[in-house]
Amino acid sequence: WVDEKGAPIAGVTFTNFDGANVWLDCAAKPKTRWLDRRGLFCIFDYVFRQLECVRCSAAVPESNALSRKLLEQGGFEYEARLVRAAPHGEDMLIHRLFKEDCRWLTG
Repeated sequence: WVDEKGAPIAGVTFTNFDGANVWLDCAAKPKTRWLDRRGLFCIFDYVFRQLECVRCSAAVPESNALSRKLLEQGGFEYEARLVRAAPHGEDMLIHRLFKEDCRWLTG
């Protein structure tokens, strides 16, 4: 994602694709509105239609409330806790979204 001047403001990566699952990571400049319905469609069209995954996973440090909220509002559900797997001894929370639960590919 770029702003009106072409400067990068956000990005999404897809890693560790194994045929059934892919890990999703995103980063954005603070206080930047970058993700809209069209962007969500593009992300999940790639994951579920092009890659043909049955699920998508994301990991977020427990203290990152903003990212957790974004995941949950996007339809991801909390799945597991990796104890002390994040920097500074913090827990990492795993979220997942199954293809059949993805509302961004319809209507």
